[in-house]
Amino acid sequence: TAFQFMGYLLQIGVGLGVSLAFETDVLMQVRLQAVAYSALLGLCFALLLRSVAERPLRPPKHAPLPMVPAVRQLLANGPYRQYLVFKVPMTIASLLPANLIIDYIKYSMRIEDFNATYYVAFAIVLLCVFGAIPLLISAARRWGKKEVLATTCVVEALLFAVAFAIPPGAMADGPLYILCACVGFGMAASYVLPDALLADIIDYDELHTGLRSEGLYTVVESNLQQYAEIVGGVVPSLVAYFAGFQSLGGCSCGCGAKCDADYLRWSCPADVGYA
Repeated sequence: TAFQFMGYLLQIGVGLGVSLAFETDVLMQVRLQAVAYSALLGLCFALLLRSVAERPLRPPKHAPLPMVPAVRQLLANGPYRQYLVFKVPMTIASLLPANLIIDYIKYSMRIEDFNATYYVAFAIVLLCVFGAIPLLISAARRWGKKEVLATTCVVEALLFAVAFAIPPGAMADGPLYILCACVGFGMAASYVLPDALLADIIDYDELHTGLRSEGLYTVVESNLQQYAEIVGGVVPSLVAYFAGFQSLGGCSCGCGAKCDADYLRWSCPADVGYA
């Protein structure tokens, strides 16, 4: 998790730097970030191949169950089924704000230099995630993990319902960043509290069966979460596409996409702007 958040910090730093250096050329911003991240990815793969080695496997104390009976045994655990039922919608709900905020800034708030605003908002989200973790841990110890998580979900839902009613033009600066702070708090809750609940569920299963299967519990939960992340990342774009959305409103350039000719400001099917 620490390396994941370090990656977020790197993304914010690089993105904010190139967006400030090339305010009117979004394509150049994307190209530079693609080159930087590709080089970093190649370096990471080289380090992975050079330094990572697997430990020799220890002989198991008990003969392992086949996969299907083992998964069925996990799903016979009632608290684990309840955990999976709320984990899927909560994962999707925690992903939607982060995936849609850049479209909200660009198309609803109509900010041309949207990348700079997006990375500032992303930085606020990340800082609030770090700040909320100790608060959530303290609250969970005092009132319980389940109670704190349920309360956080209800409060986040109410806040986003209120934000939905606010006109996008009124969200500039202060209200947008306050909303980002709430997003960070909700994301922290979705990272910290469910894993703590899963640890309790694993202990409960060991108490009843005499077997500790934390590896299989984690694998099933992680795969389900990855499927939910695909839904949360792809479905909003598919809905926008089938609803008739066109990038840049059908324009070939403008709104952050640099035109080929120096004298053009934007070029749209029904309008052309000259510099």
